[in-house]
Amino acid sequence: MTQRKEQKQIPCVCDKHYIKEQLQGMGVRKGMVLLVQGKMEKLGKIIGGAQTLIDAIMEVIGYEGTLVMPAFTPYKKDPACLWDGKEYREQWEQIRKGERPFDRKLDAPRNTLAAQFMRNEGVLRSHHPLYSFLAWGKYAKVIVEKHPLHFGLNEESPLGKLCELNGYVLLFGCGYASCAVFQMANHALDLPVRLVSVPIAKGGETAFQELLDIPYQNDVFQEVGMVMEDRKIVEFMYINNDRCRLFSAREAVNIAITYGHLKNGAFA
Repeated sequence: MTQRKEQKQIPCVCDKHYIKEQLQGMGVRKGMVLLVQGKMEKLGKIIGGAQTLIDAIMEVIGYEGTLVMPAFTPYKKDPACLWDGKEYREQWEQIRKGERPFDRKLDAPRNTLAAQFMRNEGVLRSHHPLYSFLAWGKYAKVIVEKHPLHFGLNEESPLGKLCELNGYVLLFGCGYASCAVFQMANHALDLPVRLVSVPIAKGGETAFQELLDIPYQNDVFQEVGMVMEDRKIVEFMYINNDRCRLFSAREAVNIAITYGHLKNGAFA
């Protein structure tokens, strides 16, 4: 019996030039307003890491364009509102007394790409303690200013402004279920209202304020994405072995709303 030699798999490596070529090939262009979401760990080796990817996107869209990223901080919720909060029930009061108010300069998003993006010159951040957004470029101030505290992902949020500016969404290293823009569609449906408590600065001290919100769901967003692909409104490219997706934010929200109504008025 002859032994078959195992082929050594060569790991994928890419640089900024390659990423720029891929972005341009899928339709990213100068002046585009672009919401980017993704997980760096899914992309394989990029020479220079997250900053290389950020630089590539900035150079392709130029300063006439606008780069946007979610910078969510769900860990700022009152412990009673966290999914794992029951584990710390006996320490709730201690946690509340020791919690800092949301600080848009110091409270880093958990996503490593967004955390790196925050460090770049000219990046602005909205004030929402849970659903803040980062933006750089021509319309950065327009997108992040006047972010409503109540219903923080509705049509008046940075997501709504992204749609108004005919912006696009670029996803990499994640599926449609992670896409924040779909959450705006939930506000067009008849979903129950809930209260979420968050720490804010008030009179030099930390106070917990209750915000009106809805239960954000993503159960069928993957299905919505498949509908979009069937309608051929999604463009694709690859960074190493990861398939990336580009699509219109406005079209995505409209399809998600229609799909939600077809699902008896709610994503379920």
